[in-house]
Amino acid sequence: MKFCGQLLFVLPLAAGLVGCERVQTLRGSTASDEQPVLREPVALTRKSVSALGRLEPSSRVVNIGTSLPDRVTKLFVQEGGHVEADADLIYLETRDERIAEKERIEAELQASRKRLAAEEEYHQSLIDESKIRQKQLEVLRPLEIASQEATLRSLQHELETSQRDLQRQKDLRASNSASQQELDRTQLAVYVAEEKIQSANKELERLKASWELDREVLRSAVKSAEAASARALAGVPVNELEKQLQHAQSRVAQTVLKAPFAGQVLKVLKRPGEVSSGGAILQLANTAEMHAVAEVYESDVRQVRIGQQAIIRSPALEEELKGRVVEIGVQIFKNDVLDVDPASDTDSRVVEVRILLDDGKSAAALTNLQVDVRIDTEAAVDERAAALDRQPR
Repeated sequence: MKFCGQLLFVLPLAAGLVGCERVQTLRGSTASDEQPVLREPVALTRKSVSALGRLEPSSRVVNIGTSLPDRVTKLFVQEGGHVEADADLIYLETRDERIAEKERIEAELQASRKRLAAEEEYHQSLIDESKIRQKQLEVLRPLEIASQEATLRSLQHELETSQRDLQRQKDLRASNSASQQELDRTQLAVYVAEEKIQSANKELERLKASWELDREVLRSAVKSAEAASARALAGVPVNELEKQLQHAQSRVAQTVLKAPFAGQVLKVLKRPGEVSSGGAILQLANTAEMHAVAEVYESDVRQVRIGQQAIIRSPALEEELKGRVVEIGVQIFKNDVLDVDPASDTDSRVVEVRILLDDGKSAAALTNLQVDVRIDTEAAVDERAAALDRQPR
């Protein structure tokens, strides 16, 4: 207890001495006539920007799957395997059913096309027949009219001859040189000739008048044959079946998942026999060209330019990788890559900067690997390479 009392006495005493010294210092400062020297602030510049990031194929990771639930029946690839563009990857269970539907429509379409050809041939023959009759009318009717006119001229000559004979018989009868019977016979011949001429004139008028009517009839016959042909052909559902076939082919194609580009299978999510509920079945990426995706703080991104050099490090890499900036994001996100340091920021706002690796082969099997990225912001930028990087990929 005695020791504690001494300690309590010493502490206030020490505090008082310190306080006195502080007061003397402040007073001395105040009494001084020296004015403070104002200095301009020094602009601090950073030679590089550091950020956490991840490795990712330049094509990004593409999910291959279906929009509707279906069952996987055949899988033609394995994880880590390489595929060519447009190669078959997966067959779905509905493939057989849709192939059968397509074949049924193809059979119906083939039968309809045969029927259409037969209908076209039949109705075309009717149209051709009507057109031949039109041609026949235009060729033969003038000949018939000309023949009738010749007949009429012949009958006119006969009438004139009979009229002269009648006049002679009248003169002879007046001098009693001819009998009444001869005179009557000559008069009858004149009457018959006049009747023939009258009948021939009516036939000539009939031929001329019916010519235009027959033209109208045959023109209508051609139109009727063409309309009948169009109606019959429209009744054959070739166009509709062709559309159905295109739809069926599209449905069959949907049951075969193909590679949209040449690349590597990163992950198989569904195996044969498993049902996909309408999501991804496997993941594909072009690992021949790799990117490091750096999550640069929003306050640092203004220092980053296309074409700047970068260094990528990770304990999983045998040696550091080099690359250049090829894309700077235009949106700000919350960071996805978290530092192992518990004191680091876990809710930072960052911009994604994509860096094309000079040697992507060494990182081809390390998709999503967390890396440290340092972008050199002072080195000269290759403007030609930067211009190429700005072009759409």
